[in-house]
Amino acid sequence: MQVQINHYINGFLTYLLLAGLFLLPACINNNLGNRFIDAANGEWGLKVFLSSSGFTGNFLADIPAEPAHGTNCTGTAIEMANCWCTKAARDSLITLREKKIYAWLSDISTDAVCNIQGLIGKNCSIEKYSNVPYISVAAANPDFFPIIADNLENLISGKLSSSVSTFTSLIWTGSNNQGIGQSDNCQNWTSADGGGAISGVYGQPNNAANWSQISIDACNVSKNILCFEGPLN
Repeated sequence: MQVQINHYINGFLTYLLLAGLFLLPACINNNLGNRFIDAANGEWGLKVFLSSSGFTGNFLADIPAEPAHGTNCTGTAIEMANCWCTKAARDSLITLREKKIYAWLSDISTDAVCNIQGLIGKNCSIEKYSNVPYISVAAANPDFFPIIADNLENLISGKLSSSVSTFTSLIWTGSNNQGIGQSDNCQNWTSADGGGAISGVYGQPNNAANWSQISIDACNVSKNILCFEGPLN
């Protein structure tokens, strides 16, 4: 009799466990539905901010010379830009002090859409956080974080919210709006040439149609960079 009772108890517990597993996705989905509210409070989403400094197209020279966040940054030009963004976040944004931050930049070997996902290469697919919004930390109200794009797919499709206008400075990108590298990149961000033979693609973030690519400019002109919080762990 005791064996039979134990059999029934074990069977009932197994049923409860399986029922819980089937119910779990519904609970998670309901929770996800509230996360755009959390995004406005800065509690959910990948944060985006504009550099406080402008740089010529020669990041190899300009970033290490920038005393606030560029000191000790090494590597390729894009690696230096990533380093600058990460240090700026750690120094100024409490919620990002333990995060890796990436610049929206392309060069001959890596596209911006790859770089902000922590990847190296070209034409990268969307690997992570497909439903995670990008939120701006440039709003006038420090307790409000406007949503820039509902997710990475919308970001590279140009489906931006009006709050992207929080970024008003021109930015070096070397990229089209889809985050794919273009040939004009100031020689992989190593040149500050102003003669016109070498140039770089830049964007206007508060213009949804041209936020990453509006034109090209001489590499001796100073422009900002846009920094993106990296993938969720």
